[in-house]
Amino acid sequence: MLNVTAADNHVGEVEQSIWTMKERARTTIHGLPFKCFPKLMIQALLYHAAKGLNQFPAKNRIFDTLSPLTIMTGRANPDYNDLKLEFGSYVHVFEDNTPSNTTTSRNTGAIVLNPTGNAQGDYFLCHSSPENACPGINGPKFP
Repeated sequence: MLNVTAADNHVGEVEQSIWTMKERARTTIHGLPFKCFPKLMIQALLYHAAKGLNQFPAKNRIFDTLSPLTIMTGRANPDYNDLKLEFGSYVHVFEDNTPSNTTTSRNTGAIVLNPTGNAQGDYFLCHSSPENACPGINGPKFP
């Protein structure tokens, strides 16, 4: 049933949903070692929180066993054994940029954002190259 309200009235279900998303984002942020977050990382964090909430069946809904993600995409629930990296983890990524005989590094540091969803298990990353800069990341430095 559709609940039509005036512009200044509150809708409890919507407010609860927004509160839940904010709370998921806050708990993830407080578990990360960074002091500042670029816009790209905040957007990925909200996507991560929404996808996490949609992977589980909701109580008292049409389907008790199917999650909203399964209903909309047709994919089965994720196998958590396949998820190897956590949001915000620092990783080294191999860069195959015209190999040469120099001693320059062929890897770069990056921060894990979200899984891409492909069969290979790839992830979206935020790295500090000039094309994809993430200013203000003050996390731990690994050699």
